[in-house]
Amino acid sequence: MVYNVNQARQLFVVKSVATGNNAKVANPGDLVYDASKKDFGISYMNAQKGVMRPFLYAPKCIKSVKLISADAASQKRLKNAYVIEWKSTGDGLINNGAPIIGEDYKINISIRQAFGDSDENSYFKYGIAHASYNMDGAAVMKELAKSLYYNQVRENVPFFDIYLGTTQVTAENVNSNSLTAAAKITLVEAEQPFDLGRYAQTPVYFTAKVAPVTYLGEDADTWATVTKVDADHTTAITGLSGSPVAYVVNTHAIADLEYFTLGERGDIYRNIGWPNSLNIKYLVNADNTDGYDIIEIVQKYKGDAEDIQESPMTLTFVAPTGTTNFNTLASALATYAGVTLVEVE
Repeated sequence: MVYNVNQARQLFVVKSVATGNNAKVANPGDLVYDASKKDFGISYMNAQKGVMRPFLYAPKCIKSVKLISADAASQKRLKNAYVIEWKSTGDGLINNGAPIIGEDYKINISIRQAFGDSDENSYFKYGIAHASYNMDGAAVMKELAKSLYYNQVRENVPFFDIYLGTTQVTAENVNSNSLTAAAKITLVEAEQPFDLGRYAQTPVYFTAKVAPVTYLGEDADTWATVTKVDADHTTAITGLSGSPVAYVVNTHAIADLEYFTLGERGDIYRNIGWPNSLNIKYLVNADNTDGYDIIEIVQKYKGDAEDIQESPMTLTFVAPTGTTNFNTLASALATYAGVTLVEVE
């Protein structure tokens, strides 16, 4: 259970849901309930195989029941992505869409909050290509993609994945003929490492821009179009090699919540007596790629007579998306409480 100044939360990681008079919990993560009983007849087996009853208040004390899908916008973070495309037609065309021989073409990537820095600090990556004789726009973009790749080699984990056309630039093809020149580069945020209880999986906030080149004695940056994909960019990355996903699901956030409710993030005392320390077991599968559905029950205990203060508590049930009877459990809880189930999809 995790506390703040005014509120307590109980978290239950559910792996299976069953209902009925004869249903029994048998394995960690099992939850059973009987909506026909006055107290809802709910029981749960925790990771230590202890059977417990969630602290469910009387119906009059339950304020709301909410079912939040793993696919809900609040549970899926859209990855940052940019599309940079050589401009060969349209207004503002430079040198009729051909590279300027002898000119250096450059893509600037500014990364905010890298390595835990503040929002005011920026970390930079670059892609540079020198235009030479017989190079077209696609050839320049290929050199830029290769340069961006090598500019990230020193990092333990890249900040963004690089796609030239539809092909991801990797160590295997960066210097290979299999990397075909293309007029478009797509940059997609790379998922950062996650270590339960030590550091969360953080977003990569980056901005892509092209530097101006000198054309007819003036600076011009219209040699390429740069598009930040703000909306659902599933379409923008459709067809890219490796089938990258556009979202980061809530799995690691749920794993963090479970860890936090059983101690404190990065608690150096949790294993200080190792090997003579408590072996804490967790039920969230951090490798789940589909995310977790959530049921949240907001309730406030209120006594009789002078005992009129309201003591708020949130019950949170999480289960891998698609868990059988989990949505039914949410509906039954709402019926028990006499409130309308709020569904967030």
